Amino acid sequence: MTLGQKIEKLRKDRGFTQTQLAQKMEMTPHHLSRWENDRIRPRDKTLEKLAQILQVSPDELAVPPANPSELAKDDSELAFLLHEIPSLDEEQKQVLKHVLRSMVTCNQMQRVVSQVRRPA
Repeated sequence: MTLGQKIEKLRKDRGFTQTQLAQKMEMTPHHLSRWENDRIRPRDKTLEKLAQILQVSPDELAVPPANPSELAKDDSELAFLLHEIPSLDEEQKQVLKHVLRSMVTCNQMQRVVSQVRRPA
């Protein structure tokens, strides 16, 4: 189950509409919808507030990390590279996070743009 699916399930289990939960979170329902559809991920501080509103521990919102072998099951080079990440020093890991964060953000922006450009 993804983080977005967990948020949606907990919201519904607590009897909240997206609008009601968004109001409690001091955000727009559209923004909450983007969480539930896994288009964006809430920041850690925001997850803490969300957990408090949904009356769960922050750990219950945690999504287990993906298994590297599952992520790269069809790509042996990627599997090898993922396997080597623990051998990187902290500075190299920070650089890798920065690169990955940039790529993910770019990908998210492309999806948003492609949705906006779709004819009605």
